[in-house]
Amino acid sequence: MASLQDELTKVLPKMKLDNLQFDDDVTAAPDAVQPEVTEQVPITQQIWRVIKDRPGITTKELEASMPEHGRNVSTRLTQMLNGKKLARKEMNPYGYAWYAIGDTYPMFRGAGRPKGAKAKKKDTYHGPAKVEAIKPAPTYSVENMNVAQARALYLELHKIFGGVK
Repeated sequence: MASLQDELTKVLPKMKLDNLQFDDDVTAAPDAVQPEVTEQVPITQQIWRVIKDRPGITTKELEASMPEHGRNVSTRLTQMLNGKKLARKEMNPYGYAWYAIGDTYPMFRGAGRPKGAKAKKKDTYHGPAKVEAIKPAPTYSVENMNVAQARALYLELHKIFGGVK
């Protein structure tokens, strides 16, 4: 198998690359535009800011003002309500009117757990609390059976194992 270098030395002389012209003037090119690095604001903080600016806004109005988040807004509203970041007032048939709690966005995680702290491990099932001893099956001696008991045993065994041929 030929190496890549051998193949290129065979192909390059056959290609006519002498008269190629490029209209790009590299020296006059503008500097590359660096994208602005903006801090990503969490969706809950964005929602809180909108509610703070417009107290009494309904869920539908809030979803309409934040179309990039869609139905995720209502889920976040419920989470923020449970986290005591928002309050709501029922406005039938329009749903709920939302109000921000406090003057600044509360910067805590979950139920006051610091960042990086792990939640308590839930108890796992370790089996039954009390194990009872298994009672041994009663043993029967064929010699101590009367004829009726022996006949009943024979019929039961015949049902289980079938007849001997």
